[in-house]
Amino acid sequence: MECDEFHDDDDSYTIQFRNSSYPKTASWGNDSNCCLWDGITCDSMSGHVICLDLTCSWIQGQLHPNNSLFQLSHLQTLNLAHNNFRGSLISSHFGGLSTLMHLNLSYSAFAGEISPKIAELSKLVSLDLSMNGFEGLSLRLEPSTWEKLVLNMTDLRELVLDHVNMSSIAPSSLPLKSLNILSLEGCRFDGPIPIGFGNLTQLTDLNLAGNNFSGELSFLSNLQSLTSLDLSGNYFNGLLSNSIGHLKSLYFLGLRGNQFYGPIPTSFGNLTQLTDLNLAFNIFSGELSFLSNMSSLTSLDLCYNYFSGLLPDVFGNLSNLKSLDFSDNKLQGNFAVSIFTLINLSYLSLSSNNLSGSVNFYQFSKLQNLEYLDLSSNKFLSLAFDNNLNYTIPNLRYLYLSSCHITIFPKFVGLPNLQFLYLNDNKLQGLPESIFGFLNLSHLSLSSNNLRGPISLHQFSKLQNLRDLDLSNNKFLSLSSNNDVHHTIPNLTQLDLSSCNINDFPKQLGSLQNLKGLNLSNNKIRGDIPQWFNNVGNGSLDALDLSHNNLTSVEYLSMRNLSVQQQIKWTHFFLILQCKLTCDTQLISQQLVKPHPKVPCCSARS
Repeated sequence: MECDEFHDDDDSYTIQFRNSSYPKTASWGNDSNCCLWDGITCDSMSGHVICLDLTCSWIQGQLHPNNSLFQLSHLQTLNLAHNNFRGSLISSHFGGLSTLMHLNLSYSAFAGEISPKIAELSKLVSLDLSMNGFEGLSLRLEPSTWEKLVLNMTDLRELVLDHVNMSSIAPSSLPLKSLNILSLEGCRFDGPIPIGFGNLTQLTDLNLAGNNFSGELSFLSNLQSLTSLDLSGNYFNGLLSNSIGHLKSLYFLGLRGNQFYGPIPTSFGNLTQLTDLNLAFNIFSGELSFLSNMSSLTSLDLCYNYFSGLLPDVFGNLSNLKSLDFSDNKLQGNFAVSIFTLINLSYLSLSSNNLSGSVNFYQFSKLQNLEYLDLSSNKFLSLAFDNNLNYTIPNLRYLYLSSCHITIFPKFVGLPNLQFLYLNDNKLQGLPESIFGFLNLSHLSLSSNNLRGPISLHQFSKLQNLRDLDLSNNKFLSLSSNNDVHHTIPNLTQLDLSSCNINDFPKQLGSLQNLKGLNLSNNKIRGDIPQWFNNVGNGSLDALDLSHNNLTSVEYLSMRNLSVQQQIKWTHFFLILQCKLTCDTQLISQQLVKPHPKVPCCSARS
């Protein structure tokens, strides 16, 4: 294939790619030698194009049968991943590229049935058709094409078909014994894994996540070359077999979201090469003694299981850990001080356990790379804050300390990048001025404390990045009647002021132009809804709760202002109004979708 074929034989092909602003194709045509164009590799002897790599090239639309691409008769590698073919079929003309050894059409919005002609590419070593589909239409592989594929592609080493619809194909028909990499995530398989999978002894990487496979893992015993195994999001069950310990080369093991139960087998200690272990969302139980030998771990997720016993003080041996999640288990005992030696740690969650003892918060400053910390809901754990100490955790952005028995508001002066702060369900009484120094804060929850008023919304206007504010269920709090509407929180989208002893509609609400959710329920607001209230959210409000107040009329409430008609998806609006009339207290609870009907006050009885 000579370079002039790119110019003369198919002008539409050249124009199609030149119009893209992506740098790979920006230079096409600037030089008469196409071998110098970005994304093109030519054979050094013959000058034939042997590799075309147009990943992320903003290609859109359909590849027509006369496209010059299909005339590249010496092409060995073709990569069109991460483009947008807008639901078009994978052309049968790909099957004519008989010299292809590597074909990657992933993430490119192809849809419909995969052409049987693809199965004629008998020289393929790697094939990736993963992550396609368009506007609800999937890419589909039919049994006849699959049978032809496994018959012809005897040299295939890598097969990646993630999220290709293979629901009509029996997984037992997989005689590709030479495969090194097999990824069939989300392909809609179900039932037990066929024993024949155990014959794929050359596999180093196996991904069957996101299907409906069930049963046990007996097929694994022969796959001792595996370095990566992902079975997450299936229905595997039973005890984890001791044979798992035979996979001594594993560096990644994902069993998340299955139905395994019981203790971790002792053979697990043989998996000393593991760097990433995810056993989350199962029914595993027992103690964590198996961790002591896993010194290579960088990511460990055991959340949502039933692990029990003492939190093991083994973290001195796990110095490479960057992410650690033990949340929602039954671990107990004192906080393991060896955690503070994990200087590479960026994510730490120990929430919803039974940890006890006392931990001084300043010790977390030893973890200078920490970005996420969650110690919530450990009912016997006591957090101490020494406000006289100067320390910093420079990278911390997420801090969750809900239900931690905190009585005095910590200064938190050493957290310059904090964005999420959750202190709900504690025993805090005051709101210090220091809280308004977190200029990057986007989410703040102080609900279910003992905060005492008065507090004015305009105080929070100092937090210009705040998006979500929850002050609910503070029975001693009173919202100040300061009606200064010149201060605003421009990015606030969610505001919960339920159960805050509010007596009237705060006029500051009218300045919240981007508000989408507002909860004023369980207060003492009485009388009519004022006309200015329709300015709240400036038309963006899609959830409003005014229940359990003493309202007498909703005459001025405009349902039109509760719509977001500009959004692509229809938004569901939930309006709960409790109106006290002279005759009775009645409750309306309606789900509204556009077009919005008029809602009379108290049109339904509670």
